[in-house]
Amino acid sequence: MNTVKTVLISTASLPHDGVASWTTELNYLLKRENELDYVVGPHSNIKIDKPIQISINEISFLDKVKRKFNYKNRFNPYLRGLKKVLKLEDKIILQVKDNYGLLKAVLAFVKKSQLRKRVYIQYHYHSFMPFSDEAFLLEQIDELVLLTEESYQKIKKETNTLPIRISINNDGVDSNLFKPVDKKKKQGLRKSLSLSSEKLIFIWTSQDRKKKGLDVILETWERIYSENQNIELLVFGLNKNIDVNGVKNMGQVPNSSLVNYYQSSDFFLFPTLCQEGFGLSLVEALKSGSYCIAADNGSTPYILNNGQYGKLVDRPNMVNDWVRVIKSSILEYEANDRENIFLERLPKNIYDMSDWCFRYNEIIKSAKKSFKHRYYI
Repeated sequence: MNTVKTVLISTASLPHDGVASWTTELNYLLKRENELDYVVGPHSNIKIDKPIQISINEISFLDKVKRKFNYKNRFNPYLRGLKKVLKLEDKIILQVKDNYGLLKAVLAFVKKSQLRKRVYIQYHYHSFMPFSDEAFLLEQIDELVLLTEESYQKIKKETNTLPIRISINNDGVDSNLFKPVDKKKKQGLRKSLSLSSEKLIFIWTSQDRKKKGLDVILETWERIYSENQNIELLVFGLNKNIDVNGVKNMGQVPNSSLVNYYQSSDFFLFPTLCQEGFGLSLVEALKSGSYCIAADNGSTPYILNNGQYGKLVDRPNMVNDWVRVIKSSILEYEANDRENIFLERLPKNIYDMSDWCFRYNEIIKSAKKSFKHRYYI
């Protein structure tokens, strides 16, 4: 039997030199021993020995014309990169990272080209709920890699037929970077970041999207701040002005700098109004020592161990509930000499990136063994 090679097709350049979420994990993996053989995607300025980087071609005039008539054609350059690999290798495990449109383009290409026996399709799904058209898609992929057991149970319950292999690999962060600091270092960080040494510092960070819940938090904040001016909210990731007392817009900050803000803060707010697959910013803040208050949505109960590692807001769409939980948390925090009561319960290396890296490689090894057992092909 010919050797089965593993190919990751990605809409982000890998290694990635920008600010992103799952690409941070891939960067970590690519610096270490890994089971990937090829990565197909946009050109990366960072060169590596393994896997082999296949840069997609520049978008041609014809690509632009085709894309204008049918938006699905935007993935044609990626498919051309995939064709290059298939000329070199007979059998491949093809990994698609989260991008639903790219997955559908890959499936259509594999079917049209009659490559199903040569290609084992592994979809790394970063959301929580079952995705649309699942019956059509699930018949064409071989393995679904999910972030949590809870997501699997949700999909299994709500999907009539689930004829594929399932693997689970929750995200991780660098425990050597995201870790708590003592009070003395915390005050030193605040001084270096020009933050108040006396006020309680809250953090919200995410993309500027309605489902991330900032509107709910800002309305909550106005009500709390009117009674307590000894608090300040730092907002990261927003490219617009915020005219709310006690709120400071910090703009875009890379993760390497954001960790210092996590470590110097008191509270982290995660008011997601969607079923999160795995909130990496919540994990980062949690491991950095922040007292976390999060919406009870998607994977957040898993991350906070059902309230053992932080506070969960059962009704995150209700401003009154956020006001109540934040106020009670402040009282609790102050009564405990501004110490995070949840921190002693948190295992030191929980949600660690090295563990994620190990599981990632093991999933590939397992898929290689399963390649020959696809008797349904």
